[in-house]
Amino acid sequence: MTELDIDLFNAKNVICLLSGGLDSPVACYTLIKKGFTPIFLYLDNSPYTGESTRQNTIGIARKLTEFIIPDKEAKLYIVPQGFTMNIFLKNSLKTSAKYTCIFCKRMMYRIAEKIARIEGGCAIATGEIIGEQASQTLDNLVILHQAIKSCVIFRPLIAWDKQEVVDKAKEIGTYDIAARQSAPCTLPPKKPVTRGRLEKILEIEAMIDIDALVQKSLNEKIVLKVSQQM
Repeated sequence: MTELDIDLFNAKNVICLLSGGLDSPVACYTLIKKGFTPIFLYLDNSPYTGESTRQNTIGIARKLTEFIIPDKEAKLYIVPQGFTMNIFLKNSLKTSAKYTCIFCKRMMYRIAEKIARIEGGCAIATGEIIGEQASQTLDNLVILHQAIKSCVIFRPLIAWDKQEVVDKAKEIGTYDIAARQSAPCTLPPKKPVTRGRLEKILEIEAMIDIDALVQKSLNEKIVLKVSQQM
């Protein structure tokens, strides 16, 4: 790889999904250290998540700016998605409830892809770890990836174990923020699907105006400038 190639590679913006938890900040950090410029994205599932989760995410974004050189400032998109999940719950059958998290994440990916286009990027970063959650099995990750068309998805922690994440989070200073008490998301079903079928989620989505919901979320977005001085 030539010096020019490296410069072009490092110039790319990457949309970093932040949840207020442990994994996504560490994933974002690994890409910042590779020279990517992060555009932080928090999908707000209120009322299924609380204000404390949002505040944790803002705090984490601020902390991560310490590793951005030379600007020390970044954008944080806060995009509402709770109304989308309301519509999903109203339109889906009881037998579809186990696909709740897959649908939710597919919508997150779609919104992230739109923001990538706005910001001149072509990559999305997540903190997903294989098998850590029901939506993060190999079968379900394939379904998630097929929600988008024009972005690559970086999953830098895909083969990490939890202790590695905890250790790195403590090292970079995001652990204490993520560990603050916050109300868990109430959307996950009791028995989420672990081996989803693409045709099933497409059947569910066919009952919903996906494009309109993505656009509504983007219309109601808030964009903050985050830095250590906030």
